[in-house]
Amino acid sequence: MGLKKGKVLTHEQIIAQGMRYGISPTDSYELDTTYASYIIGLDSSLYKNEKNNHLQPLQALYFDSTGKLISYHVNCSVGGFPNLKWNKFGVFNQFPPVNRT
Repeated sequence: MGLKKGKVLTHEQIIAQGMRYGISPTDSYELDTTYASYIIGLDSSLYKNEKNNHLQPLQALYFDSTGKLISYHVNCSVGGFPNLKWNKFGVFNQFPPVNRT
């Protein structure tokens, strides 16, 4: 769908790439290699939407000052295949973006 297979980077390479984009090491996070296995192992009858969302390659998550998730957007819900239109529904016209239900 237009995505290339991702490269596996070392911890040092991840830190270097983050610094290149102005992301300090303290604000950089790495997913454990068991993340996908954990998500896939969740009960689909209880977590069907969550499983689908958390396995998407492109996600935009916004948190408030207490760390609470306040806005969540994944590539499969923005429309515009094959060229994604992240603001197709106007959710990014304000900050933080509004959730579209």
